[in-house]
Amino acid sequence: MSRFIPSKKHQPCEICGDTSGKCRTHQDGEILLCMSFSGSKFGEIQNGYKCIKEDKGKGWTTWKIDNTQEWTEQQRSEWRQRLEARRRQQAKKDEARANLALSEQQKHEQYSALLSELTLHPD
Repeated sequence: MSRFIPSKKHQPCEICGDTSGKCRTHQDGEILLCMSFSGSKFGEIQNGYKCIKEDKGKGWTTWKIDNTQEWTEQQRSEWRQRLEARRRQQAKKDEARANLALSEQQKHEQYSALLSELTLHPD
């Protein structure tokens, strides 16, 4: 599930430092949406991030970590390891959420119980 987390006091925007909630960071931390630099053009670099999508009237530009210098093989393997660790962690979260969810039969029983208490015409 992909979602963006608003900037806040303990998690400021990494590009402009905003803490008011205007900017957003993707949950995996690789993509940022920044309002402060909404006038930036494609390819522009700010604070180690590169603009990958210009503002199209929505108020945000999309940014990604600027990795224009060539990575060493060690950097690539470290990045892959971090990516795999994030994916494993997300899979664990998803599995835990699925285990807490009601089964189809339980959902049906709960919906039926709610509907049996309601009337069609409250006359």
